Amino acid sequence: MAVKYRLSSKAQLQYSQILSYTLDKFGEIGHQNYSSLLKQALHKISVEPYGKHSKERSEIRKGVMSIHLRNINSEVKKPRHLIMYRIKPDYVEIIAILHDQMEISKHIP
Repeated sequence: MAVKYRLSSKAQLQYSQILSYTLDKFGEIGHQNYSSLLKQALHKISVEPYGKHSKERSEIRKGVMSIHLRNINSEVKKPRHLIMYRIKPDYVEIIAILHDQMEISKHIP
């Protein structure tokens, strides 16, 4: 059975901003491909939060996990984002969706 996930308000905003930027920069097809990639990644996290591509990030904060979008099969050639999350008893909390060049510790509550 899949674990539910919830996007924090910060992650919701980042999700929207990423897709808006992608539409402006890469057009409708790029937007559709990246949107699909994000949805696939969220599904993967909800089904397998401790999956082989998930990484424990205790150096950032205790209980924080991440998965890089490059580990999700998709049409996107070089995805550049990480999904940061925490595993709660009844759901997975998506706390941020960050570009891989960002200093992650500054963006995790």
